[in-house]
Amino acid sequence: MDRNSQTFISCASGAEAGNILPFLKFPNEIRNHIYKDYLLLDEGYELNPHTNKVRISKGRPIRFDLMYTCKRVAMEMRGLPLSLNTITFSAFHPQSDIDRAIVGRFGHAISLLDEELNANFYETKPNLFHDKVVSEISDAYPAFAPVLDVMRTGQNKVLSHFCSPFGQTPSACRNFIHFTLDRILLHRALYRDDHDAYVNALDIPEGCPPLDEIVLGYNPAFWRIPTQDHLERLYHIFGGRHEVAVRCSKNDVFKDERPPSDLRRFRYSAAAAAIRFLDSISQASRSCLRDTRLLEDRPSVASPECHGLGLIRFCQENPLLRVERRVSLWNTVFAGDPYRQKARQARQAPTRILVDEISERIAAWIVEALALAAAGMPQDSFTLVFDGDSEGDWKCEQIFQQVVLRDAAWQQAMDECFEQGILPPQSWAARRLNPRRAGDWSFIPGYPNRDRPVNCCYLLDGFPQAMRDIVNGNSVVRCSFHPGKPWVVESLIDEQRLWSLGEWKFRWSREGKYCLRDHPGQTTALDARSVVEEVEDEGRTSESESGDEAL
Repeated sequence: MDRNSQTFISCASGAEAGNILPFLKFPNEIRNHIYKDYLLLDEGYELNPHTNKVRISKGRPIRFDLMYTCKRVAMEMRGLPLSLNTITFSAFHPQSDIDRAIVGRFGHAISLLDEELNANFYETKPNLFHDKVVSEISDAYPAFAPVLDVMRTGQNKVLSHFCSPFGQTPSACRNFIHFTLDRILLHRALYRDDHDAYVNALDIPEGCPPLDEIVLGYNPAFWRIPTQDHLERLYHIFGGRHEVAVRCSKNDVFKDERPPSDLRRFRYSAAAAAIRFLDSISQASRSCLRDTRLLEDRPSVASPECHGLGLIRFCQENPLLRVERRVSLWNTVFAGDPYRQKARQARQAPTRILVDEISERIAAWIVEALALAAAGMPQDSFTLVFDGDSEGDWKCEQIFQQVVLRDAAWQQAMDECFEQGILPPQSWAARRLNPRRAGDWSFIPGYPNRDRPVNCCYLLDGFPQAMRDIVNGNSVVRCSFHPGKPWVVESLIDEQRLWSLGEWKFRWSREGKYCLRDHPGQTTALDARSVVEEVEDEGRTSESESGDEAL
């Protein structure tokens, strides 16, 4: 097009259809309306994760013909496509089996690294918690000060048995453990002999680097899609790539293929895809963004609940950016860890979940979202939405009412019973130890030593209040269905006032009961009592563990 030519657009109709006006002579308000009508799409844009470029839904390219007509129009339209349209990101797996295996190894290495640091933390001797070390850790992580008190008394084995986040946000617990080991290494001169004895006693496999290299090599950015250098650092920590190989069942519909097809289970989160895209564009382009939607519609690797932390710096940079993270209850939260799925489970959406596991899985997403504000997320920048199978999903509403809100009420009722002296006092550690994480079945009636101070009723600090805020609409966490009504805690206390501590623990469990999923789109009304159903032992139909393939 000739740069000196005048741009014309027909803007009349009817009897005036022949009247043509120079487009640039229109007032700014009219031109802006035209730009908006030209650019704004009902479905917005979506990211193609394989090219890291945005597109219109269904793979159609974005058209900017009007923007290319002349320099002035291009200047006036600069940034409008990103500011007018919502960009949607989804969880994804790479296209090739080789890259899918890399996703699996990355998530597995992150998990192994957590286990290694946890094990080293629990082996820490009391005399390594020098006053200077404790002071620095307590200043950085005041919520974990009671943990340090337990560690200094030599009761760390009690904590390690349950592998609990101590009632705190899981990501904060990981950071606390890493920071504690880092401070101990930094101040080793204060207790050189004791420190050397501690390090020598650690069970670090042959060929792996020493503890200080493990701690220094730790990268807490779970939400970053790893580069090759990052992967090599992780592999080095464990002595090579073969040590973080992922095992997948060979019992697959394509069992003759190598590697097996269920590598598709290993995905990066929608948040990770968004972070990679935002890092790839300029600061000027990021400043134009307004609305983003993250669809966590499938399980993903590397503790996806905490991946919102990686978005904080972008929201601080652009206060007008709004992030809506939508998480599917059934396809993501209830689907569980992709590393624990059999091949059949990886290919199919979940149809049921053990009732006793529901609140714990939901609580992890809630507390991680609530922790973003303290980590620096600007107000109103982030929202977490739990999605059912459909808008106003009746089954998910009943799950929240009968299970999640019930468990929140039980935790609060027990806390108030301790405060009022209705139940005998428990120590800080005993109240927060979580036997579910270690397969401790001492809460089952008839189990020997049933008075052990274990507690399944406790989920996470602040969980009851968090649920009340969600129900009342005062939270960054929302639901696409009605979240239910809070239970009356005072009634629970009155009804169960005569229960012993053991009865509270044992009656909390709905052992052997599963919540069954409606077929997506089903609208048949069900009796509320059918939300929780008892089914046969799942172990009878589970696939064999034999014949695993390392990738």
